[in-house]
Amino acid sequence: MISLCWLPYAILLYPGVIWYDTEQQLLQWGGLPNVYTDGQLNDHHPIFDTMLYGLFMDAGRALGSADAGIFVFSLLQMLFTAGVVAVFLYSLGMLGASRRAQRFVGVLLCAFPPVPIWACAVAKDSTNLPFLLTFILLLFIGPVTISNGIPQRRLSVLHPKAWTAALTCCACFITLTKKTGAIFIIFVTIMYLARWIRHEIHMRRPIRAQRQCHIAHVQQQCSEQKRSGAATHISGERTIISALICAAVCSLSLICLIMPLIVLPLFHIMPGGKQELLGQAFQQAALTLSKHAESMSDADRQAFTDMLGHDATARYAYWTVDSVKGDTWSPQQEQALPAFLKAWVSEGIRHPITYMQSYLAVEQGWFAFPHSSDSDHNAYLTPTPTHMVTRHFDGAGQLGLTFNDGRIAGVMEDTISWFQESPIGMLTSSKALWSTWALIFLIEESRRHRTAMKTLIPLIAWNAILWLSPVTTTDETMRYLMPVFFLVPLTVAMLTTREASTA
Repeated sequence: MISLCWLPYAILLYPGVIWYDTEQQLLQWGGLPNVYTDGQLNDHHPIFDTMLYGLFMDAGRALGSADAGIFVFSLLQMLFTAGVVAVFLYSLGMLGASRRAQRFVGVLLCAFPPVPIWACAVAKDSTNLPFLLTFILLLFIGPVTISNGIPQRRLSVLHPKAWTAALTCCACFITLTKKTGAIFIIFVTIMYLARWIRHEIHMRRPIRAQRQCHIAHVQQQCSEQKRSGAATHISGERTIISALICAAVCSLSLICLIMPLIVLPLFHIMPGGKQELLGQAFQQAALTLSKHAESMSDADRQAFTDMLGHDATARYAYWTVDSVKGDTWSPQQEQALPAFLKAWVSEGIRHPITYMQSYLAVEQGWFAFPHSSDSDHNAYLTPTPTHMVTRHFDGAGQLGLTFNDGRIAGVMEDTISWFQESPIGMLTSSKALWSTWALIFLIEESRRHRTAMKTLIPLIAWNAILWLSPVTTTDETMRYLMPVFFLVPLTVAMLTTREASTA
């Protein structure tokens, strides 16, 4: 049913919504000049995604149409995502989720236009999505727990070792398809580990009520609890913690060791620059130069200038770090990095408010609501830039991508924009609503109804990643926000299950 509801979007958006980053990846695969290189493969964007898109494009070209190859990839990705969502909803039903919540989530995911449009988009974030959802589903249902050597009845059909292998495999694909996926895995692991440690400390505290009871009677009760479900619960929790640590170690090994030390040199792939990690620091440094240059020490001012250039203040734009950080990383910047980091810490201590101003100005899309009287209110909405299907970028013809009829995509985008600018649409399509405020609401609901806070951990982890975004007020922002369109409704349904209520 989900696939049937999404299929018209994939067909109407033939061959697929190819994002700007994907264009650069396709150009690299074809050996053509792009923003990052003169044609050599570069790891600025995940090389795994570049390979996937390139192989489908090459296969389509060999069979007569590179556009058809991209369309087949878009279609398969959409079907994969639809399948994962369907299994997710089925699993929630088996765990006792409210039928009303299931219907609401099903209708929303089938009928809300941004969902299918993103499911079939040719972008690393869309490719990452089904692996992300599978990871969260595995984490929620957990493995089969063993008590006294007997498997306990649970929804999961995977025993602990197989479940751990599946979770780790998903974590690796999350990391391979999107580099911030490793950060997500680490955040989730840390939060689960902190929750488990807190639970262990709480369980070992002496309870006053026990002191008032007969010691033998208390010991007998404790012994019975340990022999029953308590021991099973602890065993299951330890399995989950162990699996998450394994997944985090594998993800870190992939991104920090295997890819840079083995894969990239082996296939002569240029490593990506460090500017993506330092974007916020560059932005804060540029604003500090603009506001406090005269009061800065000569050493700090020189360190900032050596890293950012003499025109950093002219390039500074409060709403994005891209203007300051640039697209490439030079040997001169590598040499200037230690002095820059030292100056950045020093000036941050002296001007913390300036640093906070810089940060909040970039992340404003996650907390500010649109206002109809504001001429720039579209910056705070959730656009669906289907016009990218019409983008005939430089070099597309040499790759064999010739389709450029975007009339239907344009009508689709105009219709969605018309709704989003209506009073109801402006509220329901707000970036801030779907990200920060939806999370705050769910945390409060979980607290009021005493449901398991661990159910919210994946959504909390993804929102933490959102607050590291280099921009929040452009169309590009939607790539970062897109998983939330799936996670928020699915989390709402998860909170209504027996698993969340009894954990």
